[in-house]
Amino acid sequence: MGKETYVGGDIIETTGGNNLAYAKENIVNSSGEHVAQKGKESGVTYGERKEAPKIETEKTGEAYIIVVGTQSHRSDASASKPWNLFREVGEGSKLMFVHQALRRMRLNKAIKFDFLLCVRGYTDKQKKAIKDAVENLYGGKYVEVTSAQQVINYINTADENNKASIAKARTEKKIKQLLFYSHGVVGEISLGLTPAGMDVTEYSFEKEEAAKLNKEAFLGGTNIYLFSCRAGIGNSDIDRTIYIDKDGNKADPNNRYNILSSESIAQKIANSTGATVYGYLRRTDYEKTLFTNDELCFSDYMKARAKQQQEVKNKRCSSTYQHLLDQDYKLKEEEVTRWKAWQDIESNMKKIDDAWFDPDGARHNVEAAPSPEGVPAEMKTFIPQKQ
Repeated sequence: MGKETYVGGDIIETTGGNNLAYAKENIVNSSGEHVAQKGKESGVTYGERKEAPKIETEKTGEAYIIVVGTQSHRSDASASKPWNLFREVGEGSKLMFVHQALRRMRLNKAIKFDFLLCVRGYTDKQKKAIKDAVENLYGGKYVEVTSAQQVINYINTADENNKASIAKARTEKKIKQLLFYSHGVVGEISLGLTPAGMDVTEYSFEKEEAAKLNKEAFLGGTNIYLFSCRAGIGNSDIDRTIYIDKDGNKADPNNRYNILSSESIAQKIANSTGATVYGYLRRTDYEKTLFTNDELCFSDYMKARAKQQQEVKNKRCSSTYQHLLDQDYKLKEEEVTRWKAWQDIESNMKKIDDAWFDPDGARHNVEAAPSPEGVPAEMKTFIPQKQ
């Protein structure tokens, strides 16, 4: 963007204080006759360059909040952690909610997010690394919460410990965007999840919690994104398929469950906040958060090539990259470039208490999973209903 000014007469400026000019590149003064500069007391000085003051790009008066669910996996299970899921996940998936949140911050660096971490299941070392990334890489605010009530408190008052329905700190900085990265079941955002696949913990966020969200905490035009499973479905009979008889006639409208979207957690939140809410009807898939299976296979074969191995022993890889094991094969330019980029990615990751952590966050966005069968994959929009 540029600016040009044309004046037919004189321009006279009188400044009571300093008159400063900064340019990223050059400053040019040109005159048809002569240029006069006079320093009454100290003369005219040349060659002293100073940095321009920083222009603050952070949005003021608007709050952007990310809520990150607990870490609950079977690999962390113990007698003292009965909430952990039966499903095993790999070392690259344990911090999947955190990584998706950090990705959002990385892609929107001009916005300073408030990062609410549901701390259960995260180790002290993991929390320290997460806090460092939030604050020092992205200039965000790191907040630890121990219950759904504390999440509600922060949304309404900008203070996780303030149970008031609204506070001045929030009305002075209302919410423009709110995001949830967590597990979910029909009718709730499962910020904490039990082995039975239900959230009956202090982190359970259901319609009762949604009703506590104060509309006065939100700006007009606020968007809320729910990256949790089946946030747009209100019928708990819908599990893997929308069809009542999965082997029956799928074209028969009588063979389909009613989604009951009006009872979904997405609709309940839209009604209580006045915001537009986006949520999936399907389960959400975080599997590709840090890397895809193809990326891992390429890496496996390139590492085997470097060691002059004749085979790659793992179950995930097909023969797609078998040619890389041939030492006489000359790598293509795109393969060299891809390998260099992958090495840079790997060098940025570190393992913290049996979980891979990358301060750059996710490399791939959340996707819709295949189930429930018969519902669309894209996020659906929920607007407030008249009460």
